[in-house]
Amino acid sequence: MSIAMTLLVSCVIALSGPEEWEGIDFSAWRHPVGRTPSAWLSQGPGRTDDHDYDVTHYDLEIEVLPDVQELVGTTGVGFVATTTISQIRLDFVQMTVDGVWDTQGSLGFTQQADSVFVTLRAPLSQGQSDTVWLSYSGTPWNEGAGKFGGFWFHPYVSYQMGVGVYTDPPSMGRVMFPCWDHPADKALFDFHITVDDSLYVVANGDLTGIDYSSGKATYHWTVVHPMSTYLAAIAVSDYVDLVDSTYSWIHYYVYPWEVEDALGSFVNVDHMMDNLESLFGPYPWDCKYSYVETPKGDMEHMSEVYHYQMFINGTTNFDPIVAHEMGHMWWGDCVTELDWNDVWLSEGFATYCE
Repeated sequence: MSIAMTLLVSCVIALSGPEEWEGIDFSAWRHPVGRTPSAWLSQGPGRTDDHDYDVTHYDLEIEVLPDVQELVGTTGVGFVATTTISQIRLDFVQMTVDGVWDTQGSLGFTQQADSVFVTLRAPLSQGQSDTVWLSYSGTPWNEGAGKFGGFWFHPYVSYQMGVGVYTDPPSMGRVMFPCWDHPADKALFDFHITVDDSLYVVANGDLTGIDYSSGKATYHWTVVHPMSTYLAAIAVSDYVDLVDSTYSWIHYYVYPWEVEDALGSFVNVDHMMDNLESLFGPYPWDCKYSYVETPKGDMEHMSEVYHYQMFINGTTNFDPIVAHEMGHMWWGDCVTELDWNDVWLSEGFATYCE
């Protein structure tokens, strides 16, 4: 389905009653804006360059080092050329790239300001695919004290906040990994996140395994449907994993001292899910749904909503926010705006869900 048709259908839904939404398959809309001609992806707020490739997969290997407030990472970027290309440009902010390679060896690259330019081993024609890997390290960027987006280190939690409030464009994928950081370019994701073995890592999708070695733990999370880069997130703390008493695929990752308050504050989540599924159809992602306690919030990372720690207080006073973020799983995360000029698509429907 084309982007124009997807947004047209969305507008029709907005003008219809809930009874007319029955039977709509949201799962078919997970990637309507992720497989589009380059013309659709060429412009957005703050973007002036043409996009001539489509990312299909990101493979993130990141070690989180809270003591020195740094990340050490390698990102694999799988992509398909949408025209003949001899290099690709990736968005990346602040941290330093120290190597780029493909399956045959090292590749040339330059890093300038917020971009990494990778010279391919040989030109690719339209429809041809390739994968490059980039290694990097450093202190990740955020919007600054009192602000919102970026990667944050706190005394008891380290986490990626995928949208900036004071940045144009607001996509924050670029602060954690090299990517084409545009909401309309969706891709599959694998996360391999290494931390001290006393800590727990939450990421998008489902946890597929944990490897332990020499005081470290590497958590493997997988997203099996295309997802926008601004929704990619990791959170690291000594989280307790609480499982919903009604739906075992709904989880609440909270600080150990917040367990009792969480039981009170999330008591209505199963009813919210029932209500939204009655309106929009089944939860559109084949993975968990969760709330993750963080010092800033709220933010609708796919399957991994960050929920502001002050809202977990044993009451249901903040249920409208809990429902708002759940609504984004359909609107924003699944049905996604072409660019940030159309943020009404996600925020308008999420506000309706309150």
